[in-house]
Amino acid sequence: MIKFNNIEIKFGDFVAIKDLSLEVKEGEFFTFLGPSGCGKTTTLRALAGFVKPTKGSIEVAGEDITYKPIEKRGIGMVFQSYALFPTMTVEENITFGLKENKWDKAAIAAQLKRVAEMVNLTDEQLKKNVSALSGGQQQRVAIARALALNPKIIVLDEPLSNLDAKLRKSLRLELKKIQKSSGTTMIYVTHDQEEALTLSDRIAVFNNGCIEQIGTPREIYYSPRSEFVTNFIGDTNQLSNEVVEKINKYNSEAKLNPQDHIYVRVENVKEEGQISEKEKYFVLPAYFQTEEFYGITTRKTFNIGNSEIKSMSLKNDKKLEVGAKMDLFINPSDFIVFKEL
Repeated sequence: MIKFNNIEIKFGDFVAIKDLSLEVKEGEFFTFLGPSGCGKTTTLRALAGFVKPTKGSIEVAGEDITYKPIEKRGIGMVFQSYALFPTMTVEENITFGLKENKWDKAAIAAQLKRVAEMVNLTDEQLKKNVSALSGGQQQRVAIARALALNPKIIVLDEPLSNLDAKLRKSLRLELKKIQKSSGTTMIYVTHDQEEALTLSDRIAVFNNGCIEQIGTPREIYYSPRSEFVTNFIGDTNQLSNEVVEKINKYNSEAKLNPQDHIYVRVENVKEEGQISEKEKYFVLPAYFQTEEFYGITTRKTFNIGNSEIKSMSLKNDKKLEVGAKMDLFINPSDFIVFKEL
């Protein structure tokens, strides 16, 4: 449905986006993920019409919209700052675009009721001034306003970043339900990997104006195609040469190359008692250093000579003293290896 064809975006001599091409399917929840300054918001703004590419084209449903006016693109927008009219009521904010587009009163009332129910806004809240609402409620209003004109595409730029952690989790679940029930194609920008993994049908991971990888959340997490993606998604150990050499020393079948860049995710580093078939694992003698308790999970740090390796487990049933020796176990299939060129 949406196609970016060899897009380049420059600001003076600075190239913000370099030869970017990607396609978003109709009805998809597609996320642009990456650190600050990587180009994800610039790409989103090009789709919405706020930024003009210096090269390439953007198509929606086969139509070239690269230079089409913003107001004629039919794209709903939800911003980090909400961008609501503070002196208007919730109802007036949601129906503003409908009135501007000359909808009749009956159609406006019906659409207001539909989108308000979709985002869980009550009749009482609709009558309130928008400035009297909490941040989470204001964000619901911003989403409802974007949905009101029945756009085929909605773009959302870090829409939940101003909210507290618990409210973010609650709203993102609702946002996913809204997207599925409305059938709208949503393009979502975030630097939060957890948001991206839980919300998205597919993800594009951005880095320095380029896309490192496009895939489903599981593809991005379990089969990263670059070291950047490996490090950016999830919590990962990069094994030092010292650790690699010790794995080779204590496991005769191990043939790891210390010159390669080898990673293993923290949840794939196991302790005694967490595995059933030891023969499938490489053993790695280590010494306990510290732990971080998160409630559901516990993150531990171990020393291996002058190096460290971290583990993550769902239960903490064995209290360890600092310096205690502990055999760690890693399944060879869990190594993520990038060959030294």
